[in-house]
Amino acid sequence: MGGCDPSAAGYLGNQMADPAHSTAPSSEPWTWGRAGLWFVRYGIGLVLIVGGIAAAAAGASVEIGMMAVGGGIGLIGLNVVFRLGVEGDRERQQEEAARRYFDEYGHWPDEAPRQR
Repeated sequence: MGGCDPSAAGYLGNQMADPAHSTAPSSEPWTWGRAGLWFVRYGIGLVLIVGGIAAAAAGASVEIGMMAVGGGIGLIGLNVVFRLGVEGDRERQQEEAARRYFDEYGHWPDEAPRQR
């Protein structure tokens, strides 16, 4: 068939060769950027939840504390739903790449080539 190298086209067995699309959390080293991103995604919501509980326990109005807790839960929930949507897009891209590979080589990337 074609003379395209599967690894150069973005295929590597069952996974895409692009490390930016890796879903394994241990595949990337810890950096301040990753920590900051995690804090923006989940830490702010956790701070709101803990702050709301602390405010209610410290004698502030329970309604004020629970508003902060509700805001924190909503923020974390929004981030989780967004991450699920992004993961779905990533899976669609991987499926499209596998279909292009199949069209080019006549077998799926995770299968051995058929003998003729």
